[in-house]
Amino acid sequence: MTLDLQYTGIPERIDRPYTGYVKENDVHLYDLNASEYSNTKSHRYGVSYYWQTQFNEKNMLNLEAKYAGSRKRLSNIYEESGTNGYSGYLNNRLDKNSQNAVDGQLNYSYKFGDHRFESGYRFYWESDDFNGRVNNMPDQMQYKEFRNYVYAGLSGKLHPKWSYRIGVGYDFVNTDISKIVKNDYQEFTPNARLGYAINQSQNISIDFSRNRTSPAFSNLNPNRNYTDTTRVYYGNPYLTPYYTNSLRLNYQLFKSRFYIMGTLGYQNVNDYITQYEFLDNTGVYNITFGNTGRYSNAYFNLNFSVNILEGWKVMANGSVRYNMYEDEEVEQFNKNFWSASFWAMTMFNYKKFSANFSCFPFFRTPTLTGYTKVGTESSIRASYMLNQTISFTAGFRYLIPLKYKSETYTDDYTDVTVDKMTDRSWRFMVGVNISLQKGKSKNRPQKSAKQYNDSRTISIQNY
Repeated sequence: MTLDLQYTGIPERIDRPYTGYVKENDVHLYDLNASEYSNTKSHRYGVSYYWQTQFNEKNMLNLEAKYAGSRKRLSNIYEESGTNGYSGYLNNRLDKNSQNAVDGQLNYSYKFGDHRFESGYRFYWESDDFNGRVNNMPDQMQYKEFRNYVYAGLSGKLHPKWSYRIGVGYDFVNTDISKIVKNDYQEFTPNARLGYAINQSQNISIDFSRNRTSPAFSNLNPNRNYTDTTRVYYGNPYLTPYYTNSLRLNYQLFKSRFYIMGTLGYQNVNDYITQYEFLDNTGVYNITFGNTGRYSNAYFNLNFSVNILEGWKVMANGSVRYNMYEDEEVEQFNKNFWSASFWAMTMFNYKKFSANFSCFPFFRTPTLTGYTKVGTESSIRASYMLNQTISFTAGFRYLIPLKYKSETYTDDYTDVTVDKMTDRSWRFMVGVNISLQKGKSKNRPQKSAKQYNDSRTISIQNY
């Protein structure tokens, strides 16, 4: 049995000037000066409990329970002014957000020979309360979710070199958005896997799964958030969850100093949630969300790590994906395009000292409404362990200047909006870690057959 308590407090202040200019059809319209000041205080806390008992060598029962809560208060003032008669813009926000969630699961497993039967029930409840004001106008939303889930599965070995897993779950979900939009969802989530061990260092597997993804709270919030006079963000309370059918073929190679894994996969989704963008009659660019008719993709992913020297490891991950959108009602949701991603990291360990450097370069990628190029993420961090209880950490983020560029077309492709931005900020982090743990932690068994998916879609605040 284990009991974990967690609290994180994050105060944050931002005081930043902005300078730039606005062009239209290569004509310089006016110079722009802006400033942003914000003060954020957020608190996250939680309690988790785990209990397990084994009646005999064949029967095991365990219980997982967790409560997570958060409170956040944000005051933000963004102000613009400019030359050539630009009237300026002011956005004064005050946000108060609270979230509570309870998650509990009871699992039973029975082992017979080389096979294991698993079954269980899961309960989930969530409540989000958002209360704010924008330029003295109310901005409010409440979200509640109640979820029940049951699953059963079978896994084991058919032969010394063959392994398998098969299972199915059933989802019951009720949601309520500000007592205006209420939805009930019910869906099966099957999964299956077949693996083959070529030898001690190589194996291949093929698996299928069906998982549920819900819209995030900010995807649903219909209140309009103007970042400036030309762009507005808001959510869509009528979004529905989507279920992803995934098929993957995996290959793994293990060596003493080398590891590689390649994955060839295909995904098919109905009612996929994606951004919907358009220019309204007043010239304001609207960014919101919608459910597409159908989305699918085929991809290849390669992941490897190598120990160059003792204590020095290099890791990298790259993927290429072909995306296909289809919709009979919204022309914007009909497009096929390639996308790629890459990540690299190196780690160094020597006695009590450790350090790592990571880099995430982002490529120019098509979108449903144009192209986008996100700034490269980079960071470096170092740690020193004073003893088994205390360690110190320091690091920098955004070593490489963040350079963004996006091109957005209207539906008829007659107008193009080009945004460019360079952010040369650094973030410096220092910390101390104190561990009071005594003895060893007991590993919790992984319930491979439950297929309960807790993912949420992208948050609109990222844009």
